Formats: sequence, C-alpha cells, structure tokens
Amino acid sequence: MTPSAPIALYFGLVFAGGMGVGALSLRLYSAKTVMSPKTEDSALRPPPSPRDFRKRYLDELSARVHLNADQIQKIDAIMDATRQKFREVASKYEPEFKVIRQEQIRQIKALLTAEQNEAFDAFQSERDARMRQRRSEKPPGC
Repeated sequence: MTPSAPIALYFGLVFAGGMGVGALSLRLYSAKTVMSPKTEDSALRPPPSPRDFRKRYLDELSARVHLNADQIQKIDAIMDATRQKFREVASKYEPEFKVIRQEQIRQIKALLTAEQNEAFDAFQSERDARMRQRRSEKPPGC
C-alpha cells in the first residue's frame, strides 16, 4: 500500500461523513411543522366558562387521582373558598387597576390622529360592552 492510500481513504471517509451530516441536517431543517386540529381550533374558540373549566378540572383530577365523592365535594368547597378570596383581592385592587387602564388609554390616544381616536373610541366601547356582557352571563357562583 502506498503512503497516499491511507490519506485518500481518510479523505473519502471524511467526505462521506460530511455528506451524511449534511443530509441529516437538511432533513431536520426542512421538516414541516404541523398544528394539531385541537390547537388550531382553540385559537378560534372562546375560553371555557368558569363552570365548564371547573367541571373539566374536577373530572380529570378525579380520574387521575381516583377521588371518592366525599373528596370531590370537599375539593369543590375549597375551590369555592379560593374563588371568594381571589374576588376579595381583585375588588381591593380594582380601583388601582382602573387607574392603570385609564393611563394606558390616555397614552395610546396621545399617539393617534383625530380620525384614529374616533376609531379607537368605537373599538374601546365595543370591547367594554363585550366584557360587561360576559360578566353578566356568568352564572351565580362562577
């Protein structure tokens, strides 16, 4: 074997290895991403109501942890108490939230032209109406 044969073999192996890595890299780079139908639909669907969310949560928890009826009832009571605590905290800070929202609106309106401000006011009114409607549609206790 001549001294150049091992060198040629080495270069051949390096070249073949480079081709393999290149092919694999191309395959990974050009792989298509897919969204599951569930993910695509979730962007279009409104969020679940608090009652639906709670039912699904308790159903899944019960199935995975194997809760009995007494435990489900007690967890439901815990969730009621927690919701009440959240509401108390939210109502305590609502005036501060309102000031922050009003400041945000004032800053946005300062950037807009007179025509844009009219459209923004309409947008804001529609948004506020939707929020009021959602709050009024909530069943008691949710």
